[in-house]
Amino acid sequence: AGWAGVYFAYRLLESGHVVNASDICLFEKSPRFGGRTFSHHVIPDVAEGDTYVTELGAYRFSPDMHLPGDLILNKLKLETECWDPGCPDAAEALDMPAFNYHAPLQKLVDVYTENRGYGSAIEAMIMQLQENGARIFLGHKLVGLQKGGRRDGGEGNFTLTIETGGGDRRAVSSTKLFLNLPRVSLRDVKGARELMGETVFSAFNCTRMDLPESFAKKNIVPQEALVKSYAYYEDAWWISKLGITDGSFPKEEFIPIVTKNGVPISLHYNDGPVKCKTGEDEEGKPIWTGRFVPYAECKGFLQTFYSFTNVSWYDRFQKDPREPLVEVRKEHGGVEAEALSQLHDAMMETHSELFRKRNISTDSIPPPSVMVISVWRRDHIGSTAPTKVYYRKGMLASACGVEGLTEKSYAQMLLTPFGTDAGVFLANNDYRATEAEQMYGDWAEESLLMSERALATMGVEKPGWLNATYYQEEVVKQMM
Repeated sequence: AGWAGVYFAYRLLESGHVVNASDICLFEKSPRFGGRTFSHHVIPDVAEGDTYVTELGAYRFSPDMHLPGDLILNKLKLETECWDPGCPDAAEALDMPAFNYHAPLQKLVDVYTENRGYGSAIEAMIMQLQENGARIFLGHKLVGLQKGGRRDGGEGNFTLTIETGGGDRRAVSSTKLFLNLPRVSLRDVKGARELMGETVFSAFNCTRMDLPESFAKKNIVPQEALVKSYAYYEDAWWISKLGITDGSFPKEEFIPIVTKNGVPISLHYNDGPVKCKTGEDEEGKPIWTGRFVPYAECKGFLQTFYSFTNVSWYDRFQKDPREPLVEVRKEHGGVEAEALSQLHDAMMETHSELFRKRNISTDSIPPPSVMVISVWRRDHIGSTAPTKVYYRKGMLASACGVEGLTEKSYAQMLLTPFGTDAGVFLANNDYRATEAEQMYGDWAEESLLMSERALATMGVEKPGWLNATYYQEEVVKQMM
């Protein structure tokens, strides 16, 4: 269960549609909730004990995305701050072709303004579900589906075959079923294709990556994985020495440069959890803030890479394609220590002129001690990056091989893949079909909209905290 699965369960409870929370069961194959939202707590130095939250997957949102924006801000009332310290227009902050949101990007923070993690919104919903008695099962994987079954002495619509972490299997019957599964995972569920039928399966199985003309001009070619990397510096030199608190290097987002020693880099200076000293308390202990303070004493993580090209220098450290998290530590020695040294040399090479202007020797900057890497694969193995349908204008039907297919019919077909009366709903960010020059539905938005459409089908009304115009356009009209 990622964003959509947890949200669907939360809304059933919050709306009063389900009176008994114990009637809600959440199954998740991994040891954690969140899916492609993965807020990872890391302690760079055990002796020092500082904890930082690094974002391995989705990690920011624009309030223009009323889902999850209104949920986070109006319902859960979680604290946020601008992801970019200057709070610019979202499209300007990312400088990306085809990005269609404008309200300043936000990140979730704690009372000390330190990064709390995008996943903390999911955790807040899970906590309320648990407190009310919902049943939650981690390490339980859906491996089979078939029609029929019995539940509490009554007829069930479907029987699920669930495999536990130990390899044992059990049958579970359900009258209503919400599948928050990416394309690769559902494709592997025994019986799913037969239940869909060939037309729906063709739409479901369709993936397309027609690049916008603006991408093609920049020679952006997606490879087999989407990779993100953060490096921990005891001296956050980009802030403390150079006074840089925002922006990217190189300027073109997602287009890394390769340094002299062969290390590809794609930096975002304001992306990565940091702690900057703002003073001392009465006992002389430092007071830290998560805000970027130019030329202050700072420590923390710098995003050194985020792209789907030139990824091999980073993804070579991934041992299990099903596990996106990789930690590279100096203390491990060998190739890990060597990689951190190489990465540092790349950082110093690309910033040498800025250091020279401030009369600072790059030799005075200690190398990073930890690198946190996330690898989201596109090769249908393990934890995959999103596999959406970006198609050239007017070409969706031919792209997917389904006659007459439109964005609306695609959305309706995938929401109820086993038929409109089956009582089974599907939601994931994979299932967004959009013209290549557009970019909507990222960072959990589309999966949450699919949740709301499923809820509306069940008769659950719009929540009072959700923007009415947005709901009308993105939920009601999409179901007509």
